[in-house]
Amino acid sequence: MNMIRYTHYNPPNYGMFHKFKVLPKYYMYKYILPKSNNSLQRDLSKIDNVNYIWYNSESNIMEIWGNTYEDMRRCRNVIENYIEYKYWEEIIHEH
Repeated sequence: MNMIRYTHYNPPNYGMFHKFKVLPKYYMYKYILPKSNNSLQRDLSKIDNVNYIWYNSESNIMEIWGNTYEDMRRCRNVIENYIEYKYWEEIIHEH
């Protein structure tokens, strides 16, 4: 299962990686890291060729390690779409 790791950096010694900045940092802590996100984990587990997902809180960079660029792109899209969905869900419930 692909899980977002953020405590111990231990990437695989094979494959490729893609890194990107997560904006804003506040949303990673609010929506992704502290909770058991069953829907996010379910969606990430459907992506076969992703080996490791790392979030560096100091630099606010996420690294995705995998075997194909297509699957790493899909993984990034899942994470970014999840953050955006949770953000708008909160905005809608406030009004």
